[in-house]
Amino acid sequence: MSALDQTSSRKSGPPDASADPRRWRALIVVMAASFMNLLDGSIVNVATPSIQRDLHTGYSALQWVAAGYTLAFAAILITGGRLGDIHGRKRMFMTGVLGFTVASALCGLSTSSGMLIGSRVLQGACAAVMVPQVLGVIRDMFPRREQVIALSLYGPVMGLASVGGPVLGGLITQGDLFGLGWRPIFFVNVPFGLAAFLLAGPTLRESRSPRPLRLDLVGVILVVTALLMLIAPLIEGREHGWPLWTFVCAAASVPVFVLAGAYERRKDRAGGSPLVETSLFRNRTYLAGLFVTVVFFAGMASFFLVFALYLQIGLGFSTLRTGLTIGAWALGSALGGGAAGAVLGPRFGRRILHTGALLMALSVAATALTIRHYGPDVTSMELVPSLTVAGLGMGLVLAPLFDIILAGVADHEIGSGSGTLNAVNQVGNTVGVAVLATLFFTFIGQQASPAATDAAGQVRTALAASRVPAAQQDAVVRDFTACSHDRATDKHQGTAPPSCLRLTRTLRTAAPTPQDAAQTGRAVTAAGERARATAFSTAAERTLWIETGLFGLTFLLAWSLPRHSRN
Repeated sequence: MSALDQTSSRKSGPPDASADPRRWRALIVVMAASFMNLLDGSIVNVATPSIQRDLHTGYSALQWVAAGYTLAFAAILITGGRLGDIHGRKRMFMTGVLGFTVASALCGLSTSSGMLIGSRVLQGACAAVMVPQVLGVIRDMFPRREQVIALSLYGPVMGLASVGGPVLGGLITQGDLFGLGWRPIFFVNVPFGLAAFLLAGPTLRESRSPRPLRLDLVGVILVVTALLMLIAPLIEGREHGWPLWTFVCAAASVPVFVLAGAYERRKDRAGGSPLVETSLFRNRTYLAGLFVTVVFFAGMASFFLVFALYLQIGLGFSTLRTGLTIGAWALGSALGGGAAGAVLGPRFGRRILHTGALLMALSVAATALTIRHYGPDVTSMELVPSLTVAGLGMGLVLAPLFDIILAGVADHEIGSGSGTLNAVNQVGNTVGVAVLATLFFTFIGQQASPAATDAAGQVRTALAASRVPAAQQDAVVRDFTACSHDRATDKHQGTAPPSCLRLTRTLRTAAPTPQDAAQTGRAVTAAGERARATAFSTAAERTLWIETGLFGLTFLLAWSLPRHSRN
């Protein structure tokens, strides 16, 4: 539970005698919506390789599927809370739930990567309208003494969503329900969303803030523009060969960020309602907390996308096996979060953050060493121990993080400080997916040719066994190496590059008989799979070392945070 929740529970809520008799049913409704949102964030990563194959998308489109949601969520989150204060929390909650449900259906119906990305952006925007109303509804409907009980249920809900997401995503995608492949991971939101919408009408009580802050649409536009100018080049640059516009656009985001800050300061001095309380940025411990949040969540969000792609596309794991493997991390996170939130966090404060960040750094490093040792032959059993401990560390960090960061914030700044932290959390997710996933894909391209060269001996052995002349063997190996590289770097995954079509023709003409051609083709396919697994393994290992650095940096930066939470 955040410091905002605790502070609010002491200062708001109806007297016990006027407690709404519908409050526990209302809690189920808003918690179901929160669960749906949290589940959606963890369920999609496991299905990304299936999405790539079905829609014939490049790697950058997969990054946008993840980043589009978090970017929209971050951009509208604070404004979503103010919309509830102004127009009514029940009304905006129902609007957000309905929009999220429609967007989920559109995601499942998508026939192109562009439609899917646009629907994911709509999903994130609607979630940003829906989620902030949950706290307001609880504060309005529950008496003060029951608010702590109601808010304490957030931990188990988050834990269940994080554990269930990867496994459920694997089950649904691999089950291929009604022949729909990955699409039911979005359709599953539709009945739950409709139920939450229909039940919210008779169950929730309308409430507004007596002194609502005005909307700051100009501030939102400036911040979103700056973020897009930074994120878009990072995602699109690799596939377009890093043209000049990517560097110009990323560099130009800096003055736009500065302009946004200047506008917010001016609005604050004029007595307006800035998007963020500018006094927060004069608080050094809070600024340090924002930096910790960006670094930590950048590492965490990018890990799940990269690891799901590595396991499925690189190693050939099924979606269910991928979900169960990554589920070990989620299980550890649920255990660590439960322990930190209930006992360890309030007692040990910042030391729990240090312990968790150090556990994550060491465990991710152990995962990288495991991949280096076993290479393409690594199995789930070798990965699960370090992933479970890494998840345990993540839970130890997540549970007390916001409470500790907000410990240095004045009481009147808690609302703005908490909202800004949640938005920066999503910004960290977006930046992590943009930067770390791009590096991962770059490493794959760099390793494709060396991995193919290493596998060329296997190809030559098969060619010699089929009595292919030496000159033709050289041509096959040359085409094999080119095909392996082009498949790894192709912008349109799911379609065979020209070099691979050429390799197929070369194999047909090189083998003396159709039987030899078939046998050689199988050997070349096996060698290609081995080369791909080797390239992905090396790329994953390198990316995990960067992740280790990010979690290590989180450990160091945590020394600048307050020693204890606001409790």
